[in-house]
Amino acid sequence: MSKFFCMAVNGLDEALFGNPLSQLADYLNKNTPDGIHFNVTGGADPRPYVDQFTSNLAAAHAAGNKIIILGHSLGAMMMFYLADAMKKAGIALPLVISIDSTDWGTNAPSSPPYSMGTSTPGQYWVPDNADRWIHFRQPAYPGGGVAQLALGNLHTIFENYERFEAHVVLPVTPDIQSKILEAVIEASRT
Repeated sequence: MSKFFCMAVNGLDEALFGNPLSQLADYLNKNTPDGIHFNVTGGADPRPYVDQFTSNLAAAHAAGNKIIILGHSLGAMMMFYLADAMKKAGIALPLVISIDSTDWGTNAPSSPPYSMGTSTPGQYWVPDNADRWIHFRQPAYPGGGVAQLALGNLHTIFENYERFEAHVVLPVTPDIQSKILEAVIEASRT
């Protein structure tokens, strides 16, 4: 089996809501094969850590690891920025999972990160360095971000799931957890 570096990035003040991403990571860590372990990161706000995340992912790749990343809320928004940074570095991502990215911010070309003043807030583009991307969203604030394949991306297997549970419960919804577990196990076999 390949070596993997698995990172889960939480959203704003996730602890106020019972740490749903930590609960998802615990579930995944109990049910995935040896060598797959998700570390939750991001503190109360993941934005100040984006450079650290990028460095950690690049170092993990340089050490021979395949990378699996997932995030919830603001952490899901970070998935798009991190994937873009990895693309710039020439690093492929076997699996990326975004769970209800914010409906503000965008990784649209020529837009500054976290920008709410663009014509496309809450619109995210999946870059072609991801082999598989799974996006869950519900249509209400603070989530509700819409993801789509970037122009010209003919590579990524993109799955988009519209949900109607509350934003904070999406990471602990049993069928979402099962879908993510299945995808992680499949990625671990590559």
